[in-house]
Amino acid sequence: MLSVKTIMLAGMLSLGLSKVVVAQPVEFTSTPNTTTLGQAIQSHQAEQFAQSYQEFTELMRLGNGRASTQLGLMTLAEEGTEYDPVKAWAYFQHGGELGFANGASMAEEVFQQLSADQQQAAPAALESLQSQAWVTQRHTRNYRQHDIDVEVPPVKRRRQPRYPEASAYEGEVGFIIARILIDTDGKVAAKDSLFSSNRAFEREAMGAISGWRYEPPAAPIRSIIRLTFEMAGDEDKREPYLRVIEEVSWQQAIAGSPGHQAMQGAFLDTIAPRALTQWVQKDTFSDQPPALADYNTIEDDLVSDHQWPLNWTGVYWYEQAAQAGEPHAQRILADNHDEWEQFLIDRGDARTAAWAASRWLLQDEYPQLRAKGMDFIERLQSSDDRVARDVARTLHRHYSQ
Repeated sequence: MLSVKTIMLAGMLSLGLSKVVVAQPVEFTSTPNTTTLGQAIQSHQAEQFAQSYQEFTELMRLGNGRASTQLGLMTLAEEGTEYDPVKAWAYFQHGGELGFANGASMAEEVFQQLSADQQQAAPAALESLQSQAWVTQRHTRNYRQHDIDVEVPPVKRRRQPRYPEASAYEGEVGFIIARILIDTDGKVAAKDSLFSSNRAFEREAMGAISGWRYEPPAAPIRSIIRLTFEMAGDEDKREPYLRVIEEVSWQQAIAGSPGHQAMQGAFLDTIAPRALTQWVQKDTFSDQPPALADYNTIEDDLVSDHQWPLNWTGVYWYEQAAQAGEPHAQRILADNHDEWEQFLIDRGDARTAAWAASRWLLQDEYPQLRAKGMDFIERLQSSDDRVARDVARTLHRHYSQ
């Protein structure tokens, strides 16, 4: 049997996060104070153990199993915290529950070496860690669709963006996921890019979106736009996107790269049927990336038997990236998930606060939310974040009348 010391030495990881301080009241900024895995890795490698321990704790609270396992190793090594084999077991066990397989195996080894009294205390230690979670609801079926009851007005005028010649020549795929706020005159009053395949296409797409005109709504309306290059009306145009997943992002995402996980999430989110997120089972996974043939059979046995793999959906990879602190993935999830939205607002993310206010102000049946939305737009009109400022000023013009 391996000793606790051997487990600690054999399993020491390099992962990371940064300490979060939330001011009261929250001060909104364009650069919210959040932690990333890279920061925690650097802190640990620099032997700044107290800081690293706090950073990994934040990631654990976001649902990162690898961070929880790292905390177990640091607890055994007395790095940034006191030696406590019961707490170390809880960290390992929690890491396994959060999907990090090494955590479960380490927990089993450590548990066998605990005394009878320590084993009896272990469940309470685990429950304490579980209670610290900031994000508790995961997987696609737990995501709200808060814009379903808000009817986006018809488009009166729309210019499709041109795909940059250099990108087309290189055979690069193009897509963008963007948010817009439609003002009561039908113009696009505010916009921001949540994720794009490349900066050149993003600039062209955002420029085109600025000139779009809608039927004037009764109140400012937010909407999500997904634009793709040479895909509309031809499902086989999905193949280049799937090829990028197979050749570029799949292995890196599986290995734990947050950037590749976010990219893979955006690719799958863009090309997958919107209803797909309601069909998957959270315990169904595939070792192989999806192929075009898979997408062309989703109306048959895969979906009817509810066997579409969870890791073939965008939201699964957004979650993996967001739990490692990837900012784009966190904002995408915040747009559809109350806990992620609240997490970023608590961290002072002006943009998330502004878009949340645009939704809250439409909900007449919830006066407390409307009051919170009014408070946000009052404070965000002078924000250092241009998008948040545009959203807040547009909403203020309408709702302060």
